[in-house]
Amino acid sequence: MHLRGLDLKGLRARWQSALQKPAPDHLPRHLLFAIIAYRIQADRFGDLDHETRQLLDRTDARESGGSNVGAAGQLRSEADRTLRPEQSWSGSGIASRSG
Repeated sequence: MHLRGLDLKGLRARWQSALQKPAPDHLPRHLLFAIIAYRIQADRFGDLDHETRQLLDRTDARESGGSNVGAAGQLRSEADRTLRPEQSWSGSGIASRSG
């Protein structure tokens, strides 16, 4: 079944299978959907390249006055809580701890 057809319970189950841990209780359906969809796409086609991550970080820094309080900063904070155990947020994108 496609993600769009899943209710909140279905998205939580898909999160568990995609990220290998339970979904955070505080995330609403639309954020569960977006994060799962991104993770599936990144796993299948690759994540953002280094140049793109740097561009987004520079854009975020300009828009938030140099701090990570903007939307991208909030997403980074959420990503820190939801990444797989072997990954970490490097400040410029997702970095693997294994390599």
